[in-house]
Amino acid sequence: MRDIALTRGYVTRVDDADFDFLNQYNWWALKGSNTVYAVGKLGGGSFVYMHRVILAAPTGITVDHRDGDGLHNERNNLRLASLKDQQGNAMGFGASGVKGVTLLPSGRYMTRIKRAGVTHYIGSYDTVEEAAAAYDAAAIEYFGAFALKNV
Repeated sequence: MRDIALTRGYVTRVDDADFDFLNQYNWWALKGSNTVYAVGKLGGGSFVYMHRVILAAPTGITVDHRDGDGLHNERNNLRLASLKDQQGNAMGFGASGVKGVTLLPSGRYMTRIKRAGVTHYIGSYDTVEEAAAAYDAAAIEYFGAFALKNV
């Protein structure tokens, strides 16, 4: 693993095998909604995300960072994904602090999950732990390997 310096004091981690190719270009930090990404220009065209370059991602396919860290660009942390796959590990923790769980005025915890733009009600539970476990089970069912669990 090697680090490549970006703008604003950020660094990105890449595999040794990718370092020499990537390090010949200038890269900068781009803040996304939930993370920071490494972007640059290769050959003077429009900017590209480093993770897309590493996996040679085809148009219409996204690249997912398994750990959610946009600066962790080692190959074992990257995988090709559809936008639908990406929904499974999108951040979205509410006031309960647990993904998919909302504290109701009654003091119970409601669990919901969103897939393909449709919100599915899972149930309501006495504890946040029960609600989180129900969300995790539904996330695995809906998103498989792309599920971002609360545990």
